[in-house]
Amino acid sequence: MRQGGGGAGGAGEAGEAGEAGGEELLIIVQCPMPNAQCPMPND
Repeated sequence: MRQGGGGAGGAGEAGEAGEAGGEELLIIVQCPMPNAQCPMPND
């Protein structure tokens, strides 16, 4: 279940956009795939 954590690493870069766009933007950047790595939007 922590597999998604790996992708979260990339969220660091998205962090900047996250402040402006919000968590939703982070989710999109974190999981560009069809919820393959992140089955849940707020996992």
